[in-house]
Amino acid sequence: MRAPRATRLTRPYYGWVIVATLGLSETVSYGILAYTFGVFLGPISRDLNVPASWVTAALSASVLTAGLIAVSVGRWVDRRGARSLMTAGSLLGSLLLLAWAQVTTFGGLLLVMVAMGAVRAMVLYEPAFTVVATWFRAYRRRALTALTFTAGFASVIFVPLAGLLSEQLGWRGTLGVFALVMLVFAALPHALFLRRHPHDLGLEVDGERMPAPPEPAAPLAGSVRAVLRSPHFALFALAFALVNMVSGALFVHLVPVLVERGWSLTAAASLTGLVGLMALPGRVVFTPLGERISPYLLTSVILGCVALGCVALWALPGSVGTWAFVILFETGCGAITPARAALLAETYGTGAYGTLSGMLAGILAVTGALAPLAVSALQAASGRYGPALAALAATGVAATLTLLITSRVFAPALFPPKEPYAR
Repeated sequence: MRAPRATRLTRPYYGWVIVATLGLSETVSYGILAYTFGVFLGPISRDLNVPASWVTAALSASVLTAGLIAVSVGRWVDRRGARSLMTAGSLLGSLLLLAWAQVTTFGGLLLVMVAMGAVRAMVLYEPAFTVVATWFRAYRRRALTALTFTAGFASVIFVPLAGLLSEQLGWRGTLGVFALVMLVFAALPHALFLRRHPHDLGLEVDGERMPAPPEPAAPLAGSVRAVLRSPHFALFALAFALVNMVSGALFVHLVPVLVERGWSLTAAASLTGLVGLMALPGRVVFTPLGERISPYLLTSVILGCVALGCVALWALPGSVGTWAFVILFETGCGAITPARAALLAETYGTGAYGTLSGMLAGILAVTGALAPLAVSALQAASGRYGPALAALAATGVAATLTLLITSRVFAPALFPPKEPYAR
C-alpha cells in the first residue's frame, strides 16, 4: 500500500510571512547597527574628544562580543526558538541606542558598544538563518536569498538617512530616532509574527499538511561535539574564515585603496557605495544554480569570484582593475551569505543549526575584526597598499582552494546524484 502523500496548502505558506518579517527587521537592524557607524564616526570622535581610531576600536569590541556569545545564542534558538530572543534583542537595542545618544566619555561609549555586541548576536543574520532553515527545506535557498536580498538594501536606505538626519538633528538626535525605528520595525514584528516551528501551526516544512515525509538525514548530521571535531568542519570553517578576512579588510580599507589608485575621495566613496549595490544581483544570479549543480561547487565558484576580484584590484591598472574588482568581488560577496547558510543546513541538518551557525559566526567575527588591523600594519610597513592587496588576493585564492578540496574529498559522498524534489 502506497504511503499517503502530503497535501499542500492552498493559501500562502506562513513561512513566507516569516521571511517577509525577517526581511524588514534585518534591513532595519543591519542598517542601524552595522552600516551607519561610519556616518557617526567623525562627529562622535569630535564630541568625545578622542581619536577616531578609539571609536573604531569600540566598534571592534562590539563585533568581537557578538562573536563570543554567538554559540550561546545559537544554542538558545535551537532549543527555544528565536521569537523571544529576537524580540528581546530588538528591545534592548532600542534602549542601548538611547543610551548611546547620552554618552559623554569614551568609557561610556565602550560599555554601550560591548552591550550592543550582544544585540548584534541576537538580531542579525545568524538567528534569522536558523529560523529560515527550520521553516524551509526544498525552498530553503530561495527563502534565504529573498531574506538577504531584502536586507541588502539596508545600507542604501540607512546610510543616506543617517546623514540627512545628522545634518538636522545631530548624531545624538539621529540615534534617538533610530531607537524608535528599531522598536516599531524590528521588536514589534518579531513579537507578532515569528513562530518557532511549522508544527506550531499544524504544518510541515515548505507548507505541507502534516504528516509529511521526514526530511532525509543530512550527510554529516550528528552531535555538535562530533561535528566540531571533524576535519570536514575544520576545512569548512577555514574556507569561510579566509574569505571573510578578505571582505572584512576591504570593506574597511576600500576608500583609501581607491584613492591610492588615483580616484578622488568623492569618487572612491561613490564606488564603495556601488559595491554595496552589486551584492544584490549576486544573490539573485546564483540562487537558481543551487538547484542544478553541486552546492559545494557553486559555493567554490562564488568564493572564486571574490578571489578574482582581489587579483584584478591588485594586478590590473587603472579603471579596468577597479571595475573588474567591483563586479567580481561584490557579486561574489553578495552570494556568500545565503550560500553559506544553505550549505551549512544541507551538510549538517537543522537539529543543531543555531549552535553550529553560532560557532561559525564566532570564528568569522574574530577574523573579520583582525583582518583590517593586519592590512593597516602591512600598509604602514610598506607605505602603500600593494603588498596588502597581494596578500588579500592570495587569501581569497586559498579560501577557494580550501572549499574545492573539501568538495573533492567529501562532496561526492555527501551529495550523490538524486531525483529532483517532487513538487
